[in-house]
Amino acid sequence: MNTHIFKFSFLSFLLLPVISYASAVCKLNGEVVACPDFGAVFFGFFGVMWAVMVLFMISATVFWILMIIHVATHPIENKAIWVLLLIFTGIIGAIVYYFGIKRPFDAKHTVVSAPSTSQNQTPSSGNPTSQA
Repeated sequence: MNTHIFKFSFLSFLLLPVISYASAVCKLNGEVVACPDFGAVFFGFFGVMWAVMVLFMISATVFWILMIIHVATHPIENKAIWVLLLIFTGIIGAIVYYFGIKRPFDAKHTVVSAPSTSQNQTPSSGNPTSQA
């Protein structure tokens, strides 16, 4: 497998707005003129879309890693299968794991904190004002 092609295509995808802006030619009455408005329009729309896509990819990756950590640190049935499934299926596997395993697991294993005892009361005496 030639990884240089993948790296080049991924890099060109990231630099697509810059490449398009650099190669843009604006003509007015047949003459080539500067394109000051093109950059503002192009980077305005596509910049926002690119930023949304990058934020989605980062949040999906964090979610995927959190699901792998949950599988590894909790007593889940078929732990090895879930770890492999999450690693090889990515975000789709993480979504399936979240709704199929994690939510029911969290519902069963909710942590209930015990009521705290007051500093003024002793276990042997019910009267908080009597101290020896």
